[in-house]
Amino acid sequence: MKKHIRTLSVLILALIMILLVASCGGSETSETTEQQPQQNTTPEASPAFPFPFSAVDIHGNNVTEASLGDKEIFYIHHWGTWCPPCIVEMPAIGQLISDYEDRVGFLMLLDDFDNIEGALNIYESSGITESMQVITVCARTTFDQQGELMQWIRSTRAVPTTVIIDADGNMLELLRGAKFDTYADYLDQHLE
Repeated sequence: MKKHIRTLSVLILALIMILLVASCGGSETSETTEQQPQQNTTPEASPAFPFPFSAVDIHGNNVTEASLGDKEIFYIHHWGTWCPPCIVEMPAIGQLISDYEDRVGFLMLLDDFDNIEGALNIYESSGITESMQVITVCARTTFDQQGELMQWIRSTRAVPTTVIIDADGNMLELLRGAKFDTYADYLDQHLE
């Protein structure tokens, strides 16, 4: 009887581990696509970031799409303080921001915006400072959850998820899971 209980316990533990890895984006997939935004824009009327928003960032500042500046491409990263792969890749993302902030707009979508202190601690230990050109906003309230941007992010059913788009709103990459060792390659591929 003890052997059956022990076997059942091991199976339950294995199932829990599989679910944890899947929920934090343990699967590494990439989709390269060209999708047109469903908004009607003209080059002279396009905002710097093609998906309008107005929010309060992680530092308490009011931010909009213009806060990201005029960049060639935009790196949008959905993450949570509760997700181990998200935390592990954060130092690499900090280096990425430092290396590319002049040409790439960085928008971090924090899933658990109720844990700002935890997120700021992770940023601090990862070398991401307030002076860097990165904006962190709430993933759940900043954008329409049924809108195109959040549909792309939610389609992966994983955290972390990264979407790289151009200034016209075309999706260039949809990255599921932690890809910290290849993010720079993806950015280089799409920078002119």
